[in-house]
Amino acid sequence: MMKFEPMASMMCANYGKLEKEVRELEAGGIDSFHIEIMDGRYAPNFAMSLNDMAYIASAALKRRNEL
Repeated sequence: MMKFEPMASMMCANYGKLEKEVRELEAGGIDSFHIEIMDGRYAPNFAMSLNDMAYIASAALKRRNEL
């Protein structure tokens, strides 16, 4: 049987309240975050920076080894 794991897309996150949003998503059962990197060919050119990813990781209370 396939196991489905919901992931939250961080592209639409409110960067002014990023820590709060990460914590609310975790409280809602999200264990993984989807980070978008778009090349501008099929979607507008957009990428989250390494700083954004590091902040999301630091704001998350759950760590991969705790799941």
